[in-house]
Amino acid sequence: MALELLVEDQSGQAWDLTPSAQSVTWTTNRTGSPGTLKFTLILKDSVPFSEGASVRFSDDGEVQFFGWVFTISRDRWGTTISFPEDAPGAIPVHSEELTVCPDVTRWEETVHAPDLAANCTQGWEACRTAARSAAGEEKLLAGFMGTGIFEQCHFLMGFENTLTALYEHPEEMHRLIDYITDYRLGYVKLLIDNLHPDVIFSHDDWGTKDALFMHPDMWREFFKGPYRRF
Repeated sequence: MALELLVEDQSGQAWDLTPSAQSVTWTTNRTGSPGTLKFTLILKDSVPFSEGASVRFSDDGEVQFFGWVFTISRDRWGTTISFPEDAPGAIPVHSEELTVCPDVTRWEETVHAPDLAANCTQGWEACRTAARSAAGEEKLLAGFMGTGIFEQCHFLMGFENTLTALYEHPEEMHRLIDYITDYRLGYVKLLIDNLHPDVIFSHDDWGTKDALFMHPDMWREFFKGPYRRF
């Protein structure tokens, strides 16, 4: 099976992204609605095209999809995100070029929390009204806060690097975790003060089905205090 992924921007510049494609999934609808194509790229530099560029995907020379780029998924921390159809949630994509924080001893140079003051000051009244209307009388209104403190660490650093850094660079990890916690405290205050939710839905992922990802003493040392603050 020979796959080909080509992108062309509005100026006519084209890229063959086949060698950079880590994963490609597509759907073909026969009911009059358009199909969808999702692809994840591993690139040394930033994504060279923007929304509106055309995309052509072929399988053994037969075009399976032709359309336009609508979204390039990178969260506000700068983490490149993949969301495969068979995955239960968003998955951070890490490589030497893409990882936001490749060196935790220099995390303050590369990790920058989203600017809540600049981006979350308007539209609350309309949001609150719409949310209350959707919840109605019988349902609770929840403010959602995905990507918990530990998850945010490995979104920024990679999973193995995060666990290793807890052993090798504990002081830097404490400072990074405090920085993430301070951001989440500011975030939850915005939700409480402006959305007026009944419930705050905040989650993290600390382990497998039967064990923590780390020794319980290490979890207590690094994460119990920040979650108590939260």
